[in-house]
Amino acid sequence: SLTYLKSLPLQTLKIDRMFVRDIFEHQRDATIVRAIVDLGHGLGLHVTAEGVETEEQSKVLHELGVDSQQGYLFARPAGPDEIRSVLAELGIAGADDDPPTNWSSTMAALLHS
Repeated sequence: SLTYLKSLPLQTLKIDRMFVRDIFEHQRDATIVRAIVDLGHGLGLHVTAEGVETEEQSKVLHELGVDSQQGYLFARPAGPDEIRSVLAELGIAGADDDPPTNWSSTMAALLHS
């Protein structure tokens, strides 16, 4: 419901993968994505697209003004052990380190699970 855009303290608006998946097959999907981006930016929100699987999708989403993207094109879902390993390799956090203060509680819980 669009009512939530007015009543909740949002920072990010996410575009569902069903619009991304068919962005080339259905002009309506591209129109909806463009409208979501315009609405989100008009409200001062960061706009993220989920379900990005191809370079072509990524390029079109970038051209439509999407701020960030997530999906299999970038990485597959990872479990807690994989996340800890990647973070340690990047020097961001060791296995026993406390997470940075700007991390979400979900990410912090994954690190310590």
